[in-house]
Amino acid sequence: MYTFGPLCLVALERVMPEASYWFEIIVVLDAIESGLMAPAIVIYDDQELRNARVILLKQVKSNLYVALAHVGQGEKIGLSLSSSTIRSTFPRVQVTKQTRGKARWRRTLLLVSSIEFWRLLRNELKACVGLSLLVKIRRVKLFFHVMWARQFAPKGLGELSSRISGETNYNSWFRNSEPDMIELMNQSSAFALSRRSLAVQFIIFSAELSGADLERSLLSIAMQSCGDADVVIVVPPESETCWNSRILGRIGASIDARVVRSQLGETSFDVVRRCVEPSTSNFVTFVAAGTEIAPDLMHNVDQMTSIDPSLKVLYLDDDAYDTNGFFVDPYFKPDWSLDLYLGTGYIYWTVLFARTLVLDRLAGSELCGTDLVAELIFWAAEKLSSKQIHHFPKVLYHYPLGGREITQDRRAVRSVERFVELHYQDAKLHATGQPSAYGCRIVKYKVPKIAPSVVVVVPTRDMEPILRVCIDSILALTDYRNYRIIVIDNESVEKSTLEYLTGLAGISRVEVVRFLGDFNFAKMHNRLLEDIESDFVCFLNNDTQIVEPDWLSKMVALGSRKDVGIVGVKLLYPDSTLQHCGVVMGIGEALTAHSFVGDSVVSGGYKNRALAQQDVTAVTGACLLIRRELYRKVGGMDEIHLPVSYNDIDLCLKVREIGLKVIFDGSTTVVHHEGKTRGIDGTDVAKTARNNRERAYMVAHWGEKMFSDPFYNPNLSTNVPYYLGRLKLW
Repeated sequence: MYTFGPLCLVALERVMPEASYWFEIIVVLDAIESGLMAPAIVIYDDQELRNARVILLKQVKSNLYVALAHVGQGEKIGLSLSSSTIRSTFPRVQVTKQTRGKARWRRTLLLVSSIEFWRLLRNELKACVGLSLLVKIRRVKLFFHVMWARQFAPKGLGELSSRISGETNYNSWFRNSEPDMIELMNQSSAFALSRRSLAVQFIIFSAELSGADLERSLLSIAMQSCGDADVVIVVPPESETCWNSRILGRIGASIDARVVRSQLGETSFDVVRRCVEPSTSNFVTFVAAGTEIAPDLMHNVDQMTSIDPSLKVLYLDDDAYDTNGFFVDPYFKPDWSLDLYLGTGYIYWTVLFARTLVLDRLAGSELCGTDLVAELIFWAAEKLSSKQIHHFPKVLYHYPLGGREITQDRRAVRSVERFVELHYQDAKLHATGQPSAYGCRIVKYKVPKIAPSVVVVVPTRDMEPILRVCIDSILALTDYRNYRIIVIDNESVEKSTLEYLTGLAGISRVEVVRFLGDFNFAKMHNRLLEDIESDFVCFLNNDTQIVEPDWLSKMVALGSRKDVGIVGVKLLYPDSTLQHCGVVMGIGEALTAHSFVGDSVVSGGYKNRALAQQDVTAVTGACLLIRRELYRKVGGMDEIHLPVSYNDIDLCLKVREIGLKVIFDGSTTVVHHEGKTRGIDGTDVAKTARNNRERAYMVAHWGEKMFSDPFYNPNLSTNVPYYLGRLKLW
């Protein structure tokens, strides 16, 4: 008797292939009882089923099921059924007859059970099912190149590589994190029992010579664990359909697909309208031929939409597969950031749009450009709240290596340019950064016609050589004209510093004010900003050095956007390595960390995030721009609980809490001689104790926000930003 969980093993056959092969298994069950749930193939190599692999059968018709399986030499194959009325289990039955097909490359095996098995099966199930069974197993020649084939071969190699290198191998990480066949079978059963409905329309753009890629995409869609897939293959006007027919014939009845031929002079908008209007799907996604869809994509969509039915746009993580079948180059994405999309197009293909949203956009006018996916993303950004654009942090799309280079596509770039021109007062788009799959574009915003006034606040205590470099570089290089500098002197005593501060009093742009008492970064800024009048305030450490003339112009222009509350910039160490590219929450013992610390200045970081403009949770107060009125509105910095550390993080969290953005601009650079004035926290007992108190307050006050970051990916390391375990991702 073979039982496990709610399943019973009702038929077993023995297969003895000449070697390990991939097989397509077709199961026909006649007179199916309505209570029959989740039939599956079980492959095992011992009688106790300790090493059994359960492979979900995909229902393609009312009585027809298919699956792919890798069967090793001497392994046994069984069929498992679960039903509200089937309670019997059956003894193992040996194969009594095998018939080989004549076509050697197909290696067809037709397995016919013994008379004893049929009699037993008929007696036990006649009353409740009336089941007749045909199991056909066929070797599939080309399926080894499909994701299902890669489930076995790369995994062992990846683990071996991991042991040799001592680092995490991404291919192994993914293989260990994806659902196994039992999980997929449970997903299918749970979905059927829930009686929910979900339909996704996959619109595949296929060129004339992409037959193998198309077959790969179709097969992955056919293997979804739940839901209904409506597949539309869009082909060029001159394309012949015979190869499409051959591909669809090989996939068989396992997928509902049709071919739509675009017409001469017809835009992509018109073609997609013809695809979407007759569909009854819930969501629409656009797929490039060759993309493999994970088998649990629709399951995850179902889970997300059942929790929040208001979701209109869903996007997911992705990776690539190389010519050897290994998964490589993962993109673990942040939550929705329009600025990051403008710069990198980071969600492009991996998006599912609500069908109603697509129809609304196609019925509208005033298109930004000619790229449909970009148009839909921009339409969603304008019409939906950020809560309706949801990121699910799981790798569910797999591209052929090199198949994601869409950011510099002419049509996509034109759509971004047009959107920027329409929404950001004649701002201009500029391409920059190192070549990569996602590229990088920088939006250069214009300063308002009446240039806002800015006060640059520089606190200091002694350290005259450091302060001199900071002030002199501001005065010598800054091309923004409507600014002044206020130096806050916190009880300097060194003669050289006092003489330098006295000399600054003779410069019209510079003012020196005194702050008495222990160093309290928050308090000295709060007191100063009670009295001064200016549009913006720029906090700048005295150990910084200006190296770009337009640094302040770019910060003011970006900060003048109505949706932006705080602007931070890229900080470099004096040796031209990265020191700050935004703050990531929930990292290490400190619960905050700077991105890409120590990397080369020419590095783009992970997916060019060191170069792009983007939403972040926080930026450092070493160089931070904020509107003066906004600073007062949120209560300034906490001078009671956070006198030295975390006050800049607390300020950013308060600004985000009222719905404004904190933007990191990777195109603006300032040099930072970090810790030159007050030293690094943790270097003595008193500083360590104070830092611990401030961190404890932040945890008590902000709770979960200190441990998770919406603009970081939960798959990534909580020890070092943008690592996967010990594997550096850029």
